[in-house]
Amino acid sequence: MLVMKVDPIAAQAEKTPLLKSLVEMGVVSLSANTIALGNLPYLQAAIDASEGTGRINPATLQSLLRDPNVLMASTGAPLMSFAKAFGLYGTETTPRDSRCETPFGNFYSAVTMNGSNLSLRGAMNADNPDTAKIISGLLAGLMQQGLDAVPDKEAQTLLKAIKLTPRQSEVVWEADIPNSVFTDIFAPRPAVAPATVIKATTPAKTTPHRTIRKKRPRQ
Repeated sequence: MLVMKVDPIAAQAEKTPLLKSLVEMGVVSLSANTIALGNLPYLQAAIDASEGTGRINPATLQSLLRDPNVLMASTGAPLMSFAKAFGLYGTETTPRDSRCETPFGNFYSAVTMNGSNLSLRGAMNADNPDTAKIISGLLAGLMQQGLDAVPDKEAQTLLKAIKLTPRQSEVVWEADIPNSVFTDIFAPRPAVAPATVIKATTPAKTTPHRTIRKKRPRQ
C-alpha cells in the first residue's frame, strides 16, 4: 500500500476532528487490474471485504467489478457513509452499535467504449418511484443551470448528452458521447499571439512664429 499524507488537511484536522480520517490517503491494489484510492481505514475495509470480512459489504465490490470491460467505474453509498461517520464519532467514549444501514443514495456508474462513442451508464437508489421522480427533476434542474453557466460549447454538448430518467425506485443516467467531443475539449488550443500595444503620443505644442517689426524713430 502506498500512503500519502495530505498536509493541508492535517492542518485543518487540528481544528476539525471529523477530518482526521482524511489526513492520510493511500492507494492499494485489489486485483490484477483494479486499484483503490481512499483514506486508510476505508482501504483496509475494502481489503477485508475482498477477503469476505470487514464492514464493507462484499456485494459493493462485486457491483464495482461487475463488468471487467469498462474503462472506468465507480460505486458507493455516500449517505450511509455520512451517517456512519457521525454514528461512529459518537461512540468514541461509549461503545455502541451504530445502525445506519440504508440503501438510499447508493449508486453505480461506468464508462465503456462502444464503437466510436463513449457510453456512460449509471443508477442511484431513490427508495421508491415517487422519490425517484423528485430527485430526477431536481438533478435535471441543476444540470440546466450548469448549462447556462458554462460558456464552452463542447462542454455544453457533453452535458446535453446526459439523460436522466426515473425508473421504478432508481434514477438512471445514460449518455452516448462521440470521441470527437472529448478530442475537441482536451485538444491543445492554438497559441494566441500577444497583442501589440501602440501608445499614442500627443505632439508637442509649437509656439507660432511672430515677426517683430522695428519701430521707426519719430522725427
